[in-house]
Amino acid sequence: MMQLMPQTASWLGVTDRCNVRQNIWGGVRYLAWLIHRFQGDLRLVAAAYYTGEYVISKRGFNYKNPDVVAYVAQVRAIYVRQPIGAHLRQLPEGESRKSR
Repeated sequence: MMQLMPQTASWLGVTDRCNVRQNIWGGVRYLAWLIHRFQGDLRLVAAAYYTGEYVISKRGFNYKNPDVVAYVAQVRAIYVRQPIGAHLRQLPEGESRKSR
């Protein structure tokens, strides 16, 4: 199940956040929108998913909340262990190909 706040769920057309099919459909749509919104930077996508896109849109990489920082680090650690994330294994924490 995905974390969908009531307003976000409504915006995505999810009428029952507890319905597994609707929840995952809406969550995947939301992640796709965040990826587009933050131009594929998965650090910002993870931060926005955790804390809300408005905060991250305003602050970008200047998010200082330790919970957000820890969540982004945890998501990155899981992602780089996957075959699709292998290209990030060589990059230092906090860097992306775009920032080079």
